[in-house]
Amino acid sequence: MNKTMVVFGTRPEIIKLASVIMALKSIPDFETIIINTGQQKQLTEETLKIFDIDPDYDLEIMIENQSLCHILEATISKLDNIIQIEKPDLIIVQGDTTTTLATALCAVYNKVKVLHIEAGVRTDNKMEPYPEEMNRRLITQIADYNVCQSLQHLQNLIKEGKFGLVSGNTGIDALKILGEQNTDKCDDILITMHRRENWGEPIRNICEAVKELANDYSGFNFIISCHPNPIVKDDVERILGGIKNIKIINALPFNKFIQQMACSKLIITDSGSIPQEAPLFYAPVIITRNICENQEILDRNLAVLAGTDKESIIKHFKNIMGDIDVYTSMLTGDNPYGTGEAYKLIVNYITEVLR
Repeated sequence: MNKTMVVFGTRPEIIKLASVIMALKSIPDFETIIINTGQQKQLTEETLKIFDIDPDYDLEIMIENQSLCHILEATISKLDNIIQIEKPDLIIVQGDTTTTLATALCAVYNKVKVLHIEAGVRTDNKMEPYPEEMNRRLITQIADYNVCQSLQHLQNLIKEGKFGLVSGNTGIDALKILGEQNTDKCDDILITMHRRENWGEPIRNICEAVKELANDYSGFNFIISCHPNPIVKDDVERILGGIKNIKIINALPFNKFIQQMACSKLIITDSGSIPQEAPLFYAPVIITRNICENQEILDRNLAVLAGTDKESIIKHFKNIMGDIDVYTSMLTGDNPYGTGEAYKLIVNYITEVLR
């Protein structure tokens, strides 16, 4: 019997691991242990229900105003004992969160091999995204096996003397699991913001841009799916609350969020995942970050990189929404990250490794 252990702690990790977990669970001679660190308690609980995933362990590490150091320390401390009890042959981690780094460290301390999904993502600026860029660089030094979303990401690994498999994006797998969405467009502009490096003035700049756009484009509904972190939420509500065509809502469950993505005319976001998923729904994206590690999106004109400067965001919005030719040129439906079957390549890779 081969034993794998899958560890996650945030909503994006669950979404991108769901198809892999389902496939591993279906293999007769495999035992798969599922662990939720609870880094994002509320958001992970509702996402687990959507994909019908029942963790074997919940570390419940989340505390109010938790620091990155707390997440790292608490995860390692609680996971260490479980690894010693379960004795997995392979630990599978995804992405670049502090949960992922802590799990990789705990695995190597227990001499267990690590497979890293979404490896090779780089901006070459260790503070952007923060702390994700540093996390993923460190995870690469620990991981025994790497799975990349794209050839570009694999090339990043090769430059560092590593190698891996190109599978595509398992986030697209998750969209396929939840079924077809109606992509008929309404007059909604969907907005998300959450990145740590954007906390403070950058998020306030984004909010000021949205405020001006809402005043200038009264025919659009600006829907803000608001991250629960009070550092973000307080600025959003203070600057944008009470404006007629701006609706601030709590972060939507993933299945409802993708419905909103599908019907939105345009998306403004600092997310790393949303610009990869939006092309499936024919939704152009304005990325409110200074760096984009997924160059394939920009190369295919599926998104534009606006940064967090108020005037830059407004300029890009007006350029896209003010010219039908510019808008339609971004609606190719082309997705450079696969067709929703990345999990097949990954699980075949895992079985080869273990058998």
